[in-house]
Amino acid sequence: MATIATLKDLVDALTETGLENNNLETIISNLKSFFELVSSNQEIRNVLGTSAFEVDEKSRIVSDISEKAGFLNETKNFLILSAEMEKFSGLLTKQDEIIRRLEQSAGKLKAEIVAAGSLSETDLNRIKESLFKATGKDVELKVNIDPSIIGGLITIIGDKVFDNSVKTQLEKIQGVLTP
Repeated sequence: MATIATLKDLVDALTETGLENNNLETIISNLKSFFELVSSNQEIRNVLGTSAFEVDEKSRIVSDISEKAGFLNETKNFLILSAEMEKFSGLLTKQDEIIRRLEQSAGKLKAEIVAAGSLSETDLNRIKESLFKATGKDVELKVNIDPSIIGGLITIIGDKVFDNSVKTQLEKIQGVLTP
């Protein structure tokens, strides 16, 4: 079935529907579960990710998975439509990007913090508050420890990196002082 609709169009429609029905969080959870299942099952991945199988067969499999998992109709219909419009391999390839877009639409933002040592709950709450003020979105933090940065923080939000580590500051100073 040929169509001019893109995967982005399908995701935009899903986002709009989820926001209208106030169930975008559940849709995101459904999709995460679906992607986890597909990534952990080679057989399902082979069937859904290739053109070797008929669209009807892919749609039936997606429908069965959605029913057994108890997904919302919105999620189920999105997945079936993705299969019917032959957008499924793109869906599987861009799953992280799709989840990130949906979470942003739901008002959530993921950020990664790199610190030289462990951070207290107070520190984490201050970081979350600062990021909320800067972005206007609730922030889900992932913290990584890297003693090589010596001190300070590196904050990664999407494709933006804010490096305020002591290591980077020392490298900048060294660059200025070295002829």
